[in-house]
Amino acid sequence: MTKIGRFSLMILLMSLSACAHLPSSKEFKALQAENQVVKSQNAALTKDNADLRQRLASYDDLAAKAAKYDDCLQENQNLLDKNIICLEENKLLIEQIGRFKQLGKKDGKTKLDKDYDYLEAQLERERQTERVSVLRAGERIRIILPQRALFSNERSAWLTPKGTRLTEKVAAVILKTNPAHIEIAGHTDNVAIPESLRGTYPSNWELGMARALAVLKAFSIAKTLSGDIHLSSYGQSQPVADNGTEEGRAMNRRVEIIIQP
Repeated sequence: MTKIGRFSLMILLMSLSACAHLPSSKEFKALQAENQVVKSQNAALTKDNADLRQRLASYDDLAAKAAKYDDCLQENQNLLDKNIICLEENKLLIEQIGRFKQLGKKDGKTKLDKDYDYLEAQLERERQTERVSVLRAGERIRIILPQRALFSNERSAWLTPKGTRLTEKVAAVILKTNPAHIEIAGHTDNVAIPESLRGTYPSNWELGMARALAVLKAFSIAKTLSGDIHLSSYGQSQPVADNGTEEGRAMNRRVEIIIQP
């Protein structure tokens, strides 16, 4: 065989060999279908991956919100704890104030007892000789000065020298107790003011006030006006005895000094 013949035979054999490996039309379609499935699966995986990323981003956002919510809860809890502490402190403060008030009342009563005993002892001679009275009236002390120990007659509002000395002593004794409040009140009997005196004292109200003022002036001399002091007249409106008798009327004509410790 010539060289040309052998070469041609080799070309033919190679062509037949290549044709033997080419896929058929059916196989090609199957490959195309499989390729399409792979593409679809890849697209689905890509979509799933995108969805997963979106979910992860959402989870991260939720986690951040949850962390912020936890922070808010913790802050609220801290505020609640502080409020509870404040409430407890306020409760203790209220209890302390209540105890202080009770102690204050107790101290006030103790001071009242001491002041009463002191005034009664210091005015013992005046109680015996001038019929001065020292009385307890609830949380107050009443010192009663009869008219005849202070003024010259039933319708006078001018202190006698003896009345001035008595008033100044009472003022000095009261000063030692350092009272919170003093009321000086004038009282009269129910006998009408004589015509000759109505220009000065139109009624028993004015007479009672004039007598209270006279005692107040003596208090001023004794320098006992450091505390609160009040001047008043009750006229004949608060009798302590029967105005139908001379003795009763004499008891009603008085100046009362009411002390609140």
